[in-house]
Amino acid sequence: MKHGPPIAHWTGTWLCMALFLFGGVASAAPAAHDPALIKGPEACGKECHKDEAAVWTATRHATSFRTLEQEKKVGEILTNLGIKGGMRRAEPCQGCHYTMQMVEGRPQATAGVSCEACHHPARDWSDVHGDYGGKEVKREQESPGHKQQRLAKSIAAGMVRPVDLYPLVRACFDCHLGFEEKTVNTGGHVPGSLIELVSWTQGKVGEDGKPIRHNLHQGKENRYSPPERRRVMYILGLALELEYTIRALGRATQEGMFVQKMAKQAKQAAQRMKQVNEKVTVPEVAAILAETGKVKLKLNAGDELNPIADAIAAQGKAFAARADGAALAAVDAVIPWYPEKP
Repeated sequence: MKHGPPIAHWTGTWLCMALFLFGGVASAAPAAHDPALIKGPEACGKECHKDEAAVWTATRHATSFRTLEQEKKVGEILTNLGIKGGMRRAEPCQGCHYTMQMVEGRPQATAGVSCEACHHPARDWSDVHGDYGGKEVKREQESPGHKQQRLAKSIAAGMVRPVDLYPLVRACFDCHLGFEEKTVNTGGHVPGSLIELVSWTQGKVGEDGKPIRHNLHQGKENRYSPPERRRVMYILGLALELEYTIRALGRATQEGMFVQKMAKQAKQAAQRMKQVNEKVTVPEVAAILAETGKVKLKLNAGDELNPIADAIAAQGKAFAARADGAALAAVDAVIPWYPEKP
C-alpha cells in the first residue's frame, strides 16, 4: 500500500481503508504485572485504605470479577480465538481484566481490576508505605520529615501516587487502548475504549459505563478533582491517545475492524488536540500536533511510526511534569464533560 495522507487529512471515506489503529506501549500489548509481586486489594483496604476499598467495590473494576465471564460476548471471543478453560485462565485476558496473584505456587485471578493495576505491584513498597514512624505511630501522628522520607522510599520502590499523573494515566491506556489486532479482527473484541479521562474518572461512582472515581487523597468526601487537575488530565489524555494509536499503526498488518475503528478514534483525538491548541499556548501541544502531521499510512510501518510515537510520549511526559492547570482555564470550553457543565 502506498503512503496515504497525513493524519490531518483523514476523511470518512478514506477511513474505511485506513490503517489506524491503537496500541500498547512500545511494541505490543502491555505485559501483565508479575503475580509474585502483587499483594491484592485486601492488603490495601483491610486496615489503611478502607474508604478507598469501599468505593472500589461499587465500581465495574470490582464487580466485573463476578459478572464478566458470564457474558455471552466473552464466550464468543474465547471461541473465536481458540481459547478453552474460561476467561480467568486465559492469559491474554488476565493482565487487563483481573488481579493475578500467586496462590499455592500458581498464578490465579483473585479479584477484578484493583489497586495495583494503577499504583503498581506493592510487594516491594507496601511495608515502607504503611510505616508512619514505628508500630505505635498512626498516620495522623507522622512527622512531616518522616512522611517525606517514607513517600520518597515508596516511590523509589515502585509505588505510583495519585499526584504522579503521567504514570497513573498510562495505566488506563495500557488496557483501554492496548488490544492486539488479532483480538479484535479474529476474536471480535471491541477495538478499544473511547476513553476521555475527565468524564471517565470523575463520573458518579458505580455509574454504568464510567470507571472509578476515588479521589480520597483529597479527603473522605470523594470530591471531583479540582478544575486545574482536570485540565491537565484532558490534555494528557489526548497526548496518550495519539501516542497509543500511532504505535498500533506501526503494528498493523491487515485491513479490518481494528484499523477502521482506531483510525476514527485517532482522527478525533487529533481534532480535539487542535481545539486545545486554539485555546491555549502550550509548547508540548504544538509539538505533538507537528508530530501527528508526519504520519503517513503504510502497513508494517513500525520503524517509521514508533519514533513519532516516542516523540509524542516525551512531549506528554514533559507537559505533565510542568503543567499549571490554573493557566489552562480556556481549555474548559473544549472539555466534553465536567461536573460543573450543564
